[in-house]
Amino acid sequence: MALTGELLKKQLGLNKFKIVRIQRSIDCPIPFYRVFVDSRRPNFPLTNSLVNNTPLGDIYNGNQLPKESSYTPLMDLDMFNPTTLNGRIFIVIDLAGKNLIDNKMHENLLKGFNNQLYIYGNIYNLLEGSGFTIDDFKKNATSQLTKKHFKIRQSDGDQGTLLEEINWNEEKDTLWLKFFVMPTFDKQVPIMTKDGGEETDNHYIVEIIFDEVKQFLGTKKEFLELSKKDQIIKIRKLIKEGETRIWSDDFSWWWQGGFENSDKLNYNIYPFPGPNGKGIWSKRHKGESPAIYITKHMIEVLQILPAIADEIVKEIK
Repeated sequence: MALTGELLKKQLGLNKFKIVRIQRSIDCPIPFYRVFVDSRRPNFPLTNSLVNNTPLGDIYNGNQLPKESSYTPLMDLDMFNPTTLNGRIFIVIDLAGKNLIDNKMHENLLKGFNNQLYIYGNIYNLLEGSGFTIDDFKKNATSQLTKKHFKIRQSDGDQGTLLEEINWNEEKDTLWLKFFVMPTFDKQVPIMTKDGGEETDNHYIVEIIFDEVKQFLGTKKEFLELSKKDQIIKIRKLIKEGETRIWSDDFSWWWQGGFENSDKLNYNIYPFPGPNGKGIWSKRHKGESPAIYITKHMIEVLQILPAIADEIVKEIK
């Protein structure tokens, strides 16, 4: 069954309301929507001016969602036809409830649906204010388009990933890993330099940086004094829970918009040199612009990371 605004209305528990309107945040990095009803005047039109003139700032307390944001114009929820609900946040706001809050009559009202938050899928830990973990990338940044081409790589192409270099920078509190990745089909491939130039090589590079590693590994001196078993345990915990940034010289990372989006959504290693795209590939991958999605070569690197904790330990030594 196709996903429709009517079905979403049912999922949000708003079937009894004839007038339900929705708008999306324009500058929130995650797909965030406000859904409005008015239980006090259910047949009263919900207009942009009515919403804009109703103070809504305090509804975000504790949710770490954007108080100050620009929003699209309101539209009827019945006309809203998203391709997927995964990775989206909806907050239901009863304007009647806000009115009663302003009049200090809200004790019982807030036990209802007003100010409920509906989260579909993992939202990359952004609600806790943290960055992106390896699991976030694997679960939420792998689009159907990327999965399709990664499957082709696994079945019909070449695979191969080599940990080439590691740098533990205690001053910056980062652990940097550099991988060489074999191209799927071609022996020589175009690659992108950090400043947007083009060269040719026989492999791709994928780089990963873990931030705030001291909380997982301690100081380098402390880490090296541990037994190998304890070192591996700490590295695996870092891989599972550590905040991560990512980059690749794979040309598709640039021309499909992944590099640009990483810069906008703060999981980039290097600044995006431009020019900005039109968001066409973002919509093909995730239906959003900007969207979070990675390449098939990055997926391969992320999949092997938990299995090479001992190799990482050896490189650190």
